[in-house]
Amino acid sequence: MTGLSTVFALQKLKDEIDELLLEQEKILASRRWQRFMSLLVSRSSLYTPVSAMVILSMAVACLVAASMEDVDKFSSGSRTWLVVEALFLILSFMFNMLLIGLRIKRQDANEIGLKRKFLSVLQEAIIQHNFDDDCYPHLHTPMSPCISLQWCCRDNKLVNLPNPLLVSGDVIVMRPGHPAPGHCQSLEDDIVLQEGEIYFTDPQPEKGEGPQPRKPLSTKKFVLKETPITNNFRCMLQENFSKQLSFLENERYTICTVWLERRILPLTLILFLVINIFRHIYIDRHGGHWTEMLLILQIHGSFPLLPILLPFFWTVVNTIGQSHIFAVHDIYRSLKDFKDSSESLGSCSNITVKNADININRLEIFKRSWKMFWGNKPNICPNFEMLHALGNVTALCCVDKKGILSWPNPSAEKVFFFSSATKQKPLEDEDEDKTGKIDKKTKKRKGRHKLNSDSDPSSNIEVLDMTHDTAKLRDAFGVSFDDPNWKDHLPALKPLGLSILLNTCSPKTTEWYTQFTDHVSCAAREKKDTVAVVNRRCLCLLPREIGFMYDAVNIFTHEATLGVYRQVPHEEAEREKQNRARSFIQHKIPMPNQVSVVVKDKLTGMCQLMTQGTGDLVLDCCTDAWNGTDLQTLTEIDRKKVLDFYHRNSMIAYCTAFAYKPLPKSIDHWSSDVYTELMESPSTTKVAHGEDAGVFMDGEDEVTGHQRSHSVDSLLDISPSSSMEELGIGQMIQSHQTFIGMVSLQYQARQDFVQLIDKLESACIRFVHFSKENEVRSRVFAEKMGLEAGWNCHVSLMATESLASQNSSSRNLSCLGNSQPSGGGDGDKVGQTLGSNSTSLVRAKEAASILTNYNSVSRTWSAPSFVNTQEVQVKFAKDTLPIVLDDSVKEDSILLTDVGMSIYNNAESTLPDCLNQNRSDKHYESDSDDGEKHPLVSRKGQRTWAESDLEDDDEDEDFDVQSDSRYTSSYVTEFTEDSLTGALDNRAHLPRGIENIRPHLKNVDNVPLLVNLFTDCVPEATCEMIQIMQENGEVALVLGSSLNIVNTAVFRQADCSIAIEPLFPQLCARQPVTSNPWNDGGYSPVELASRLLSLPCHLFFHREDNIKLIQLIMESRHYVFALRNCFYLMLSCMLAVSLAQLVGSLALLPPIMAVQQILWVVLFVIPSLSLSLLGNPNEARTMTSATQKNIDHINKQMVLEFIVQFCIRFLPSIIVAVVSFGLVLFSFCKNSLHTQCSLYDQSTYLVNNGTSVYGSWSEKFQGGIVLAQNIFHLYFVIFLVVISMSLVHWQDHLWQRLPFKNVIWSITAGIILFSQVLFCLADVYVRHTMFGSSLPLSDVVPAVWVLGCIWPLFIVAINELAKKREIKLAVRRQRRARLDFDTKLGMNSPF
Repeated sequence: MTGLSTVFALQKLKDEIDELLLEQEKILASRRWQRFMSLLVSRSSLYTPVSAMVILSMAVACLVAASMEDVDKFSSGSRTWLVVEALFLILSFMFNMLLIGLRIKRQDANEIGLKRKFLSVLQEAIIQHNFDDDCYPHLHTPMSPCISLQWCCRDNKLVNLPNPLLVSGDVIVMRPGHPAPGHCQSLEDDIVLQEGEIYFTDPQPEKGEGPQPRKPLSTKKFVLKETPITNNFRCMLQENFSKQLSFLENERYTICTVWLERRILPLTLILFLVINIFRHIYIDRHGGHWTEMLLILQIHGSFPLLPILLPFFWTVVNTIGQSHIFAVHDIYRSLKDFKDSSESLGSCSNITVKNADININRLEIFKRSWKMFWGNKPNICPNFEMLHALGNVTALCCVDKKGILSWPNPSAEKVFFFSSATKQKPLEDEDEDKTGKIDKKTKKRKGRHKLNSDSDPSSNIEVLDMTHDTAKLRDAFGVSFDDPNWKDHLPALKPLGLSILLNTCSPKTTEWYTQFTDHVSCAAREKKDTVAVVNRRCLCLLPREIGFMYDAVNIFTHEATLGVYRQVPHEEAEREKQNRARSFIQHKIPMPNQVSVVVKDKLTGMCQLMTQGTGDLVLDCCTDAWNGTDLQTLTEIDRKKVLDFYHRNSMIAYCTAFAYKPLPKSIDHWSSDVYTELMESPSTTKVAHGEDAGVFMDGEDEVTGHQRSHSVDSLLDISPSSSMEELGIGQMIQSHQTFIGMVSLQYQARQDFVQLIDKLESACIRFVHFSKENEVRSRVFAEKMGLEAGWNCHVSLMATESLASQNSSSRNLSCLGNSQPSGGGDGDKVGQTLGSNSTSLVRAKEAASILTNYNSVSRTWSAPSFVNTQEVQVKFAKDTLPIVLDDSVKEDSILLTDVGMSIYNNAESTLPDCLNQNRSDKHYESDSDDGEKHPLVSRKGQRTWAESDLEDDDEDEDFDVQSDSRYTSSYVTEFTEDSLTGALDNRAHLPRGIENIRPHLKNVDNVPLLVNLFTDCVPEATCEMIQIMQENGEVALVLGSSLNIVNTAVFRQADCSIAIEPLFPQLCARQPVTSNPWNDGGYSPVELASRLLSLPCHLFFHREDNIKLIQLIMESRHYVFALRNCFYLMLSCMLAVSLAQLVGSLALLPPIMAVQQILWVVLFVIPSLSLSLLGNPNEARTMTSATQKNIDHINKQMVLEFIVQFCIRFLPSIIVAVVSFGLVLFSFCKNSLHTQCSLYDQSTYLVNNGTSVYGSWSEKFQGGIVLAQNIFHLYFVIFLVVISMSLVHWQDHLWQRLPFKNVIWSITAGIILFSQVLFCLADVYVRHTMFGSSLPLSDVVPAVWVLGCIWPLFIVAINELAKKREIKLAVRRQRRARLDFDTKLGMNSPF
């Protein structure tokens, strides 16, 4: 055993990743200025070039105004404050440029820093290398699409290594039928495989007649020529241009850039400039200096509209919010006190505040935020997309199933067996939950068949349902019977339990079965229409439930293992082509196979043959069945019922059949290294005549309908001396077996995710499952998850090009008439004795072919699409596809019911094209005196009709009329005969194929965005569909496996991605995947691979972590709602400052605020008051509101609504404050003793008494303006605080919820009011010393004080009225959003 050492391989992996990072660092360094400029002009920029130029221009204008000689006489501000304002503008420009640089640094920390951090982890693993065999997954761990594993030679041992840890130079062991993890070359020959290419071994010998021995396909060593993970790293390092900005970023861009910068700011500058130019030209004596009129007033009016501190506050607030979410994530991950896994995501669908009630260390959040702000801490979210996505998520997409959504192993769901008790209820009623009620016509036909088969009555069948019970073993294996009287069937169940323990869960067959599975997988690929079926699945808990102890197998010794498989006949493959020609569902026929083990009883020396496999092949080997008390002969009706159960359950689950046979003697020197391939299907002749014969039975030893199988002791007195003799003995041993029963298994949904989906529904978050399976299996599991998966509720993403190419040769039914069965067709039923040879086999085939007639069909169909549908209520359409029969159909007739069609007697018939035929008519021929015949097509292609289908007793019966959903492909499956009719296409007109999604959304409807299930998904299609969802406003949160190497691109495309380490499938419940999955003293290979593949994800969870996803969403949504409320108040207050100055200018008043007052309000009061709204406590209703989609962020209706709300809330208060300003000036003029002043009189003249009348703003009247400005300033701040009171809890009125519950706002409001009083007193005092005269407060008009005291009460009333209207509109929007979310998809279909 050769291969690299683990230390060398990890060091090489580290070096290659380091080389990629160095190369990326060079690229980033060379493009630093280019990235800076592109970020400055990008849509995500917080600081645009236009804003930068405006701010610098204003700074220059302030310096120009400060250089004027009389600037200290300006009422708008002194020279010192103008210089301070200019310096502040310049510093803000520099600081915002620094913020852009810090943002680039955070992006580098994301692209490079996180990868460097992983390299340090890798270095620790190299230093503390302690990988032993217990750290690796079991070598024969069942394959899972969610886990990428590869056999590899490491440290002279063969281990099951995660694909991300493979490096170039590794020696890998390729198993037949498995894809290559990367570019590799064989060590033995020149075979070269590319990534994803399937490895096939040398072709098998030419096929002969009869069963053929096959040598097991062997593995082969390859050497990797590339490191597979490097492609994923390049994908991680690439810039994703198709990824859109978050909803909050788009909303901020629309408000700040589109509206404020491009519309409101230019309009404000123009209005101020026009008004002040008019005042300066036409009422010059009333105005001030030209610099004050033409420069300063424009600067002060537009100053609040500039993004001076917005980039800083936006970055800080988002950094704190994201640090808060990370802290919550870390705390929840560390919680280990939940009782069971169901509490991981919540125990019920009711969402309360307790779900998010958690104590968080504020100091820890501050430290994390500080490092994150300066880019010192590696951050996966440099643009805060995780916070924004979790807070506004509309779709939670899961791209992996096994081990994530479901338990990694399927559990038993139904147990089928024969019973000796009298069964009053027909078998068909057992599956009524899947097939619907039985129509009258079907019941009557069943009764007719029962009468016709009195000579060959069927046996009693029992089907026991089982429930997945994790309480017994806290994993996927625990099961319990639903029927409380199930112990009455213990005699029938005991052989089944023993067979499971000796075959399915025997550790002695593990390695052999892995090789057999690979062999069958390769054999199935010889025909593109077939697929291998895995039948080895752990059922240990079923025997344990029956009553067996695990040590019950200790009394047996394993003697030999036999493997048998059979290729699907050409005739069935042709039928399946017709199936695909009429259905979009891509189905491959399961390849029949079975495994038999020979065990020896240590006490008696007796041997037992225990067989398990696909139901069709196992049944062909059986002549009897065990009913709990005795053996009974399998009749044709029994066989039909067995096949019916097998096919019905195979289409939605995994069905395994079991059989046994006593062997009195053992076989010495038996070799298990030879498999048997059956070349032919069972004989249709003997089936049609009701004869029971196994696959391996000799034609001369056929057993009649009521015969019993007997011991074959005399045949076991020799040992094999050659492979052919061994093959013959194997055939003989496996004949005349006794059928025990069948078990159907299904992957069970994990309860925590089922509860998660319930909570997501209440939060208007759509759960979307991207399934890699076909529509049928995907629908069944989706229903287990609680998803809507019926008609018009799922979309297949399989490309239509591949579908068309596969069906291009299957559009004509005439191929059925020309096709000939491969390999003899009907010869599988004819077996061989120990001494038979190929000649006798040919003679037996010839004898059997003489008995074949036109009415006979094969008894055993390996394709589940050929299934007894006598219980399925199907409404067939009135029009069918035309049937084309060429003239070459001369000899054989075609049984058109086998392709799902019925034919008229002539063109003038008024019967529908297709009738609900009793499927059992096609499996056997009824008694000749019944007169019933099958519908046929004559040799000349003329259409005829069977007389039995036109009987008078059926004419008065109504056809089964179901909803139109029965016509859709959601109901039609590849396993039902319905899928064979061309009339049952999906009338809902849902698109098929990822390339048809966008045209459908553009031209038809939006149903593809409303479905919960996408099927036939590949990584490329999944990534494309997520991008389509984002283009249409969906915010996608993606969950996926951290061990699936193909998930990197999907994680990168998502708005937010979460990697979850999947649960590993187990060979047996008693055998763990790894003895030591997590090393306390180091890192295991699985953990390293998980960390590596989760690098592009925002969050990562181990398998044992407490996944509180709902709580994370709740915290994020609450913070985002508070953040939007915060910036809504900030925007409104800034607009109010500009509007107040504009109103003062329109009223021809002096400047209502000086520069220091504007700076105080804009830089301290408004940010503090707005940010205090972030302190709102969490609310339960946060998770009952629908969030907005990431589209149509600010429309005209929203703008008009904002203008109305703004005018109602702020405009009256602004007018009151401006009026108060004017009244103070009026009081000053009124109380002037020696000088008469007039605000609007522009002339300077002497009156009769010599009093001078002067209308200037400055000089001797400055004292009155100072007082007026400070009173206005005080009132304005008070009004803002009172207005903010109604926005603390914007969904509740003040009498419903007091604003003081927000402690941070209460403290901030008190500090602001107190600081404002101090600021006004200080400003009056300082400026009074400069200008001298001032007005005593007692001389101010009383109306000013009355307005100041009474108006806040009016503000509360006005704001509550505005809030009432706002709440009403919000409730209406929520109802509409909830209605859109809950609307059934069928209502949107174009009928």
